Formats: sequence, C-alpha cells, structure tokens
Amino acid sequence: MKRAALRRHSKYRTDSTRTSYMLANAEFKQLNDRLYNAYQYHLQDNLNSVFTNELLDPQDVAAATRNVPRLMASDSQIVITDDMVKAAGMDLKCSTGCGPDETPSLVIKRCIHSLATPLTTVFNRSLRTGVFPTCWKDSYVFPVFKKGCKRVVSNYRGIAALSATSKLFELRVLHLLTQRYVQYISPDQHGFISKRSTTTNLTCFTSFVIRQLENGQQVDAIYTNLSAAFDKMNHQIAIAKFDKLGMNVNLLLYYTIKQPKDALFLQQQLEAFADWCQLNRMSLDVSKCSVISFSRRSSNINFNYALAGVQLKRESTVKDLGILLDTKLNFKDHVAYIVSKASSQLGFLFRFAKKFKNIYCLETLYCAIVRPLLECASVLFEHQHTPPQPPIAPVPENPSCKD
Repeated sequence: MKRAALRRHSKYRTDSTRTSYMLANAEFKQLNDRLYNAYQYHLQDNLNSVFTNELLDPQDVAAATRNVPRLMASDSQIVITDDMVKAAGMDLKCSTGCGPDETPSLVIKRCIHSLATPLTTVFNRSLRTGVFPTCWKDSYVFPVFKKGCKRVVSNYRGIAALSATSKLFELRVLHLLTQRYVQYISPDQHGFISKRSTTTNLTCFTSFVIRQLENGQQVDAIYTNLSAAFDKMNHQIAIAKFDKLGMNVNLLLYYTIKQPKDALFLQQQLEAFADWCQLNRMSLDVSKCSVISFSRRSSNINFNYALAGVQLKRESTVKDLGILLDTKLNFKDHVAYIVSKASSQLGFLFRFAKKFKNIYCLETLYCAIVRPLLECASVLFEHQHTPPQPPIAPVPENPSCKD
C-alpha cells in the first residue's frame, strides 16, 4: 500500500522533492552499508553459535520420546500428487525475495501447472529415499533486529531466505502432516495452525483470566523463554518423534490460585516443563522468564516460583505476543502504548507527506502506517477499556489536498 501511495505521489512530485528523496536514499544506503560491514563478522559468529550439532546416546533419545504414541510404519507413508503441488503453488507468497536458487516465487506460482509433474516426481523421490536435495538446504541468512540496543549483536535474530522450490515442498508436507496428526495436537495450540493466530491465542487466555477475575479469583501466569528454540532443536529427537508420531506432552503454565497448594501445583508444572526442556535439549533463558499475578483483589497470594533453582521475576506488566497485559487486565498500559506509537507515526506522516496533494495518497499511507497500530488485536481490549477522552487527535484537513 505504501508503494502504491508513493507511485501516486510521483505524478505530482517536483524537482526539489525528487532531489531530496534521492539524496536521502543515497545517504541511508551508505550508512546501512557501513553498519553492515562493521558488524557482519560479529553477526556471523553470533548466528553460527546458535546452531548445535550434539550427538545423543540412544538412551537420551528414548527418554525424550517416551510419551510419544507409536503408529504402524504403514501409516506413515506420504505420497504427493500433481494436484497437491498445484494447490501448494497457489499458496506461495510472492512478496518475499529470491533465495539461493535466484528463482522468484512468482515464477513458480504462475508456471505451477507446467512444473507440477516434474516437481511431484522429485518430491516423492525425496520422501521415498529420505534424501533432501543439497541445493535446497542453502539459504540466505540475514539479521533482523529484535529489541534492545542495536549495537549489541545478540539482539538480532537470524532469518533464512529459502529457495522457492524448498518452500513449496515444505508447504505440501506440512499440510499432509497436519491432516494426519491433527488429533494428536493439543487444542490449546495456536501457533502454525490454520485459522488460528496470536489474536485467537490471546483471546482464549484473556477470556479465561477475565472470568476468574470477575469471580474474585487470582490467576498466576508464568512466561518462559526458549533460547533460539527452532535453531537449537535436536534433529535426532525430532526424527525419533516423527518416527513414532509427534509430541504428546500436557503442561499448564497458568492456573487459578485459590490457596497456596494451587501455587505449589503450578510450581510442579513448571518443574515438569524444565525437565522436558532438558530431555529435548532445549535451552531455557531464565533471565527472560517471569511471573505475573492477575487479580483485582486487595490481597494476593505471592508465591516465589523458581526455575532451575533461580527465582522468577514478578512483573506488574508483561508483553504477550505484542500486547501489554497488566495485573488487573484493564489494558490501560497497552492503550497508552499504541496511542503513543500511532501518534509518533502520524507525526512522521505529516512531516513526510506535507507536500502531497492527492487525498487518496494520504489516506492510503495512513491506512498502511498508522491504522494497523490502533487495530492490531483490538478485539481484546475494545470492550475492556473505555478512554476518558479521545486518545489521539483527529487528522486535520489539509487545504492543499485535492479530491
């Protein structure tokens, strides 16, 4: 949307604005190149240190998969057809860049009817032989800033840009595995599940908490953090679980606290989670784990939860999937946060587009930059928070805008 708006603005741009934009882009590119060259070696060492190649004993693998049900080998055969490849090809995202194969996803998507048969042959052969083509394993890894100081290398996450063909293969296999093993996936799972998202996850959780608060109860929630969970996943354990079926562990890290023994039960659940992480070679970052007690009572049960012998920090506000949750769950902190962020973006938009004359261009930029900040997961707090006054100033009319 932002690109479309800028294209519309290009019809009305002047030589002065064109020159200023070219100079700003050139200056930004030079600064970005200098920063990347200065940190590329540090980033490479940091990202390489994330990946592990630990070889486990069969006893350790068996202990990590002991709760996984076993299916007959004949039930695990996966066969891909041309129609499946065509359907997966139409689901490819065309907004991402090329991978190491230098083939845009758009080319695969538009030529999928011609490529379906040869790709089906390659995919099925890979599944039968258990060999994944080496060229599909290559990827472009680039750093994406998470939070904190931008000069600290550990505050960046490595993102891999895969080849379009390997992504197509992944889409098809994921769909088949989800269909076959959906009955073994916890109903509380929202990540990587069709028609579910972070919003549905937060809606279920906050609905549970609000019901308990309305009944005068207290809810303790423990937030844990796994260091580079996807990158440090042990392949031996993952393959062993897929050989049997998939993970089947039931854990609950939030619980209604009516009396001290309820807090002890939650502590036992936390210890079980720590044991599961140790068995599956997952690294817990205890420094990023915390606990929060949701309650509207005058006095609460403050239990000192511990993980790996370290007492967890007790927070008054936590950020859960981008939403700030406070102890009373009235979302005042989150509303203030998004209003401040939206006001900042609106000010930037006014400064950047003060010479824009097309009203539709301004509307498109507003809907692309400012409005998503205000509407993200608004279903959670629109009925829980009533601001005493309009939290954000209305957009003033621009007399230079034309219909």
